Amino acid sequence: MQRYSGKNVLISGGGSGIGHAICLRLAAEGANIILIDKDLKGGQTVEQELKQQDTKALFVQADITSEADVEKVHKEATLFFGTIDVLVNNAGGAMFVKPPEKLRPEEWNAAIALNLTSVFLCSQAVAQYMMNQGGGRIVNISSVAGMRLSPSFVHYGAAKAGVINLTKSLAVCW
Repeated sequence: MQRYSGKNVLISGGGSGIGHAICLRLAAEGANIILIDKDLKGGQTVEQELKQQDTKALFVQADITSEADVEKVHKEATLFFGTIDVLVNNAGGAMFVKPPEKLRPEEWNAAIALNLTSVFLCSQAVAQYMMNQGGGRIVNISSVAGMRLSPSFVHYGAAKAGVINLTKSLAVCW
C-alpha cells in the first residue's frame, strides 16, 4: 500500500525545483496533489505531468506572500478535494546575493515575506481546519542557511532561522 494513498497534499512552490520533485514523489506514494506556484507555466506543466501519471492534481496560481491569495488557495483546495491532509511549505529562495550593508528595506521585506511569512500564512490557513478534521501534517522546508552564517545571504538565513523557530513554536501550539 502506498503511504499517502487518498491523502490530499498541498505543496507550495510546486511548479519547479524541489517543489516539483516533492509533487512527483508524493504522487508516486498515492497522494492527490494541490500545487501552488506564482509561475503559471511551471504550475500548469507540473499539473499536466501529474495528471498524465493518473494523479488527481490541481494547480492554483497564487502569491503566497499575500493573505488574500492564501485564502483563495485554501478555498479552492477544499472545494476541489474536500480536505487537506498535508501541507508542505516549500516555496522560498535566496532571491539575490548581497552584503547586508547594501540590502534595501524592500529587499529585506520581500525575502522575509517569501521565506517566512508565507510559511506562517499557509500554516495558519490550514491549522484550524486540520484540527477540526482530527489531524493533519504540516511540513516546513528550511535550509542549512538558517543554522549557519551566510554573509551574503543574511536576509535568507534570517528568514530560514525563523522558519525553524516557527516550526517548533507551532508544533507546541498545535
